[in-house]
Amino acid sequence: VLTTAFDTELFGHWWFEGPVFLEEVSKLLSRSDRVKLATCSQILADAGGAAGGAAGAAAGAPSGLERIEPQESSWGVNCDHSVWMNERTRPMWERIWEFEDVVNGSWVLTPFGPWPGDFWDLQGHVDEFLREFLLMMASDWEFLMYTGTAGDYPEERFEGHRRRCAQAYERLREVLSDEDLPAYTCESDGSVEPDGSESPGKCE
Repeated sequence: VLTTAFDTELFGHWWFEGPVFLEEVSKLLSRSDRVKLATCSQILADAGGAAGGAAGAAAGAPSGLERIEPQESSWGVNCDHSVWMNERTRPMWERIWEFEDVVNGSWVLTPFGPWPGDFWDLQGHVDEFLREFLLMMASDWEFLMYTGTAGDYPEERFEGHRRRCAQAYERLREVLSDEDLPAYTCESDGSVEPDGSESPGKCE
């Protein structure tokens, strides 16, 4: 069994001829006398003797498969996570982990509830917090820092999302009890936002 995996994001994001390439490969394989196309479900069904085995056999799947555990890897340098996780990006990850603890420690910070009736007016703040949190976690910022192709842009974007995430959290804490939200304070660094409000600075 030969598996060829593609990062499908590239088929429309960078590699515009990707779908045409896949179409041509499929046509060539369909005409081959030595290679047969089969889905993963067909191969597993045939190997396990489950329903659908005939389809797997027709596709040339083997009668038994060895189960293995794939090694953790990435498409980054050295096939590990060092592009995204390194000494320069560690402060960013520490901020992300802090907010993860906040989210995991509160039933309020979920996109679907359960929400008591009195809290429905807070849904906008919850949505804002989760939106900025997800944008803060985007792997693009660490990747751009590693490549050095965007100057200070990735740090500025990350910090902007972190700051707005912290501000949304503080607005929630103004109306909710400590039982609803875990303790998390944002100390001001003295800087000022474009609208004249004080920046919450780094969250400790």
